[in-house]
Amino acid sequence: MNVLSLGPLALPLTFGILLVCIIAAIITARRLARERRADATDRVMTGVIVALLAARAAFVIRYWPQYADAPLSMLDIRDGGFGWIGALLGIAAYASWALWRQPGLRKALGGGLAAAAIAWAALNGIAGLLDNSQLTRPAVALTTPDGAATSLDALAAAHPGLPMVVNLWATWCPPCRAELPMLVAAQKAHPDVVFVFVDQGEALDTVRDYLRAERLAPRNLLLDGHKDLARVTNTMAFPTTFFFTPDGHLATQHMGMLSKATLARALGRLHTARPVQPAPMRSQ
Repeated sequence: MNVLSLGPLALPLTFGILLVCIIAAIITARRLARERRADATDRVMTGVIVALLAARAAFVIRYWPQYADAPLSMLDIRDGGFGWIGALLGIAAYASWALWRQPGLRKALGGGLAAAAIAWAALNGIAGLLDNSQLTRPAVALTTPDGAATSLDALAAAHPGLPMVVNLWATWCPPCRAELPMLVAAQKAHPDVVFVFVDQGEALDTVRDYLRAERLAPRNLLLDGHKDLARVTNTMAFPTTFFFTPDGHLATQHMGMLSKATLARALGRLHTARPVQPAPMRSQ
């Protein structure tokens, strides 16, 4: 699972990598700037802000139809929606402007950008070796609200040829509660995708009472009383959503709250994903 665990705090690994890159850029730029008795820290931090704003803007523009109904939702970066090509264009434009204004910082800023780029490439390479991209749909025993035993494979067999979205959630989890209505609506809007909602570790009455109070009726609601699915997928935080191809391979995954836009991006990856050689997950 691509998650950075810091004690009780779990963050998407991408954010951890980004933080390391920022630190590498600041340290390198400061050391190189000392040779000229200058300080490049402010320039580096401004560049980071510009890059993040450009990345968010690029993502919002690409998925504007999903933001149009609630424009203020574009400010909610918890969905993790960033366009990294936009970030590269933003930092390139800012670096060009900064070097034009302060040519004496050319070595410091160039070194800082180079350090960040090297760190980004190296850490993403390592993360690529550790991710779940070759994992398959887990064979974990689950329970229906009627008390019957079932599994994700059984659901897949009942819907042959369709991709599957598996959402791990709980009623006590605020981001789970926030995204659930959107996912239930998406389930109705995408009959060509099997959406599965697997509650983690809660009693049936707790789940039913919550859904009744919120007037939600998701199909394919399942219970995982011992959190076995979270364990075998190394899920450290909820909500976490997995996107499986029709043949059971993991196309992509998302830790944290999904928005309409990030769901659209993930579904796009799901529909274009190509099968890979599986590395079977642990079975129960």
